[in-house]
Amino acid sequence: MGLRRYVLRRVLFAIPTFIAVTLIMFIVMHSVGNPISMILNRELGFSTGPAWTQAEIEAAKAFYGLDKPIWEQYFISIGNIFRGDFGRSFYTGRSVVDMIMDKLPATIVLQLASQILSLSIAIPAGIYASMHQYKKRDFAIVTFTLFGISFPYFWFALLMIVFFAGVLGWFPAVGMLSIGEPLFGSTILDIIWHMILPLGVMTFSSLALTLRVMRQGMLEVIKEDYVIAARSLGLTERTVILKHALRNAITPIITSFGWLLAGLVGGSAVTETIFGWPGMGRLFVSTLSSMDFPVVTGIVTMTAILILGGNLLADILYSIVDPRIALE
Repeated sequence: MGLRRYVLRRVLFAIPTFIAVTLIMFIVMHSVGNPISMILNRELGFSTGPAWTQAEIEAAKAFYGLDKPIWEQYFISIGNIFRGDFGRSFYTGRSVVDMIMDKLPATIVLQLASQILSLSIAIPAGIYASMHQYKKRDFAIVTFTLFGISFPYFWFALLMIVFFAGVLGWFPAVGMLSIGEPLFGSTILDIIWHMILPLGVMTFSSLALTLRVMRQGMLEVIKEDYVIAARSLGLTERTVILKHALRNAITPIITSFGWLLAGLVGGSAVTETIFGWPGMGRLFVSTLSSMDFPVVTGIVTMTAILILGGNLLADILYSIVDPRIALE
């Protein structure tokens, strides 16, 4: 099967999945409450009590398209999304695209640094552990992975804040920039200083799982016949591992590529909220709690597209990394 035909088929298969995800999200969002009161509070300046006339309520519904049947609202929303129009925030009145673009750089910086750091540690550590199975260092690595996977994520973040920000005072607890003058007069250094704690938490959470998957993948691959044959040819252990075993052992990590790509844009709601990091995850939590439907819809839609696209890219990478895997 040609690559173009395969990609076309996967895209066509992804359309029903995309529709199902957006439809479920749309129904759930509209079942939790009516945003009209919030809209009128913003537009008419009322802060307490329902002080609107029926005419004002009906006018607001008509302006935002909330007077139409829910199925019609859904198809209008999908049509706007395909045109790149995610609407305007019910709460601030700003364009959803502008709000997302304001928060996206902070999330990309944090997520990209976390993924690079996690993979750069997990891959060599996983290889090392597999080559020294049942040794003390392998036992230490396995213990770390079990601890990292089972340790409550939010609790670890709070412990980091209490110890490194509260007790030692080495790093700031929240935010991305200092108030007033930046650290050492450099904005970049100030961002890095604020990023250390959330970066450490995110790297710790992803490192444990990635390391465990990498170690297990290497343990399975090094027992294969082609690896044994490569060793019998007199190749060095470094060549056998890096050239023959690693390409096949790394495929389980590629499986999670779709989620990694989505996280790169969607952000981490827990980390960004706890550390006050001004990214997409924190934006999602704040808009979800205020029932800001257009912003939540925009973030969820982008995440769904990235997961579907990431899974497609992962399948293509499979065939490149491991020639035994055919696209069909």
